Amino acid sequence: MSEELKIHVCGFPRSGTMWLSRLIGDVLNCPIHFREFSEGMERKSVLGVYHCHDLPSRFERASLVLRIVRDPRDVAVSHAKYWQDSIEDCVASMCKNYYDVPTGGWHMYEFAWLESGFNCGTARYEDLLTCPEMEIETLLRFLNLWCDLEGLSQVVEYRSFENELLRQDYHNLLEPREALWKGQAGAWTQYFHKSLGAQAQAVWGHVMRRWGYTQSNEWWESLPDSSKLEVQV
Repeated sequence: MSEELKIHVCGFPRSGTMWLSRLIGDVLNCPIHFREFSEGMERKSVLGVYHCHDLPSRFERASLVLRIVRDPRDVAVSHAKYWQDSIEDCVASMCKNYYDVPTGGWHMYEFAWLESGFNCGTARYEDLLTCPEMEIETLLRFLNLWCDLEGLSQVVEYRSFENELLRQDYHNLLEPREALWKGQAGAWTQYFHKSLGAQAQAVWGHVMRRWGYTQSNEWWESLPDSSKLEVQV
């Protein structure tokens, strides 16, 4: 039997890593492995998708790695909902000057990948939302793999946020329903206030700008003094 060819799908927690892992695994019709369970084990393939939140130092240079990046402000809101915590505490945790799987500073995690020079395919969560077929095709080309375009469109539809919410068996009983909440970009504008934005800019600003999430260092100055909404837990 041929040795399995591992495709690692990596990202900061709550960045859409599970979503991308399932998209890639479904498109390639291969098993998908998470930390506590696996899916698609009935699929016969020499490929295997492995979901993780690791740093580049974890991988050999020849490893096949796909990455997903998400606006840290939306990541913080998703963390608050998932962990049933305040948005302020989640931002504080994501501003720490270390990263130890799977907690710590978002900027430390992303900076480690940016500075590593590691050759990996990367997609932004926001681009995957708006142009999923194009983003998946780009990632597959990085892997030197091909897929049927009609099949790709079917997978994208099947794994859409709306359809995932409708599937009762989606979480395999190990993933709470709160893992899926909004499935959108820009929700942070409803929850961030001025002092929180200033904190985020001070710590994450240089990396956010490198990923195109901000165009200036003063974006937070237009935020209200208090958030419009509280994260309901």
